[in-house]
Amino acid sequence: MTAQHNVPSDTGSQSGAAADGSFVVMPEVVIAILSEVQSMAIEFNDLLGSAETNIAGLAEASKAPPISTELSTFHTDVLARIIRTAGGRTMIAVDAVADAVSALVQGDGQMSANAREASALAAQERVDDAPGSADRQSLRNGHPNAF
Repeated sequence: MTAQHNVPSDTGSQSGAAADGSFVVMPEVVIAILSEVQSMAIEFNDLLGSAETNIAGLAEASKAPPISTELSTFHTDVLARIIRTAGGRTMIAVDAVADAVSALVQGDGQMSANAREASALAAQERVDDAPGSADRQSLRNGHPNAF
């Protein structure tokens, strides 16, 4: 998939299948691909509907029971069962990938917020632990022993 690429691990592995590799996901690219797949699936579904209508018309126009039977079997066994199932699975996969990308983006945002908060707290602790910080704190709080 063009939307995902392997970032080599510290071990120098260049393999996309490396268990310790990390992946960078570009949500805008993934969403663009999913939109294209979804559009194709909708177009395919429309074409399939037209094919079903044309097969029914062909069966009626042939006026030959063996041809009508075979067309009906083709419609039932191939179009309705196999192709519609594949189309349904495609749409389920599109939705699942979109949900996964949304979860990644939300998780990344939350991790960034947590990292910023932890960094700010660590910086504040360094300031609070600095030599002489107790005296400054006393002055700030108007402590009677400040002087």
